[in-house]
Amino acid sequence: MNRIKSLRDARGWSQAQMAEHLGLDRSSVSRLERDAQPMKKATLLLLEQLEAPQPPADQAAS
Repeated sequence: MNRIKSLRDARGWSQAQMAEHLGLDRSSVSRLERDAQPMKKATLLLLEQLEAPQPPADQAAS
């Protein structure tokens, strides 16, 4: 499975939600998932940030 789709599925996001987090439009996320569009460095860096472990919601505000 594509890295972007795996990350999106793990978070329970739609393509539109993933696009919002990456600053892209939904069709760009679709093309990235199908490897029909090369990934820009900025998008790759944002994906790396999204892949970082997230603290539990009750600890995030501490």
